[in-house]
Amino acid sequence: MASFETVPEDKERNTDRSRAAALRLGEAIPVFLRTANESRWYRYQVSGSAVLIVQTRGDTDTIMILYDSNGNVITEDDDSGEDYNAMISERLNAGTYFIEIKQYSGEMGRFTLHAETR
Repeated sequence: MASFETVPEDKERNTDRSRAAALRLGEAIPVFLRTANESRWYRYQVSGSAVLIVQTRGDTDTIMILYDSNGNVITEDDDSGEDYNAMISERLNAGTYFIEIKQYSGEMGRFTLHAETR
């Protein structure tokens, strides 16, 4: 069984792509979905080719979708992470990318978002 850290209240209001928050690598980013069917959006700028690994941690069932700068879906994931959490590992070229995260069941919930490159 995985151990999960306490998720503090988040301050972001990045509930649509136009307000996507910058994805911070190496941090446990707190996320709290306050209403049913709410999404949270993050953007990441890649300066060269890199593998981006993004995952959620917590006791929620999350879905994650990775988009290119034009809004085209590159990939999506439901349960590749631990305990019904989402995880995406994707080689990306230089450019801006967007990540949308939501609950599988459309409910509210708290989790942390973790990202790194290799």
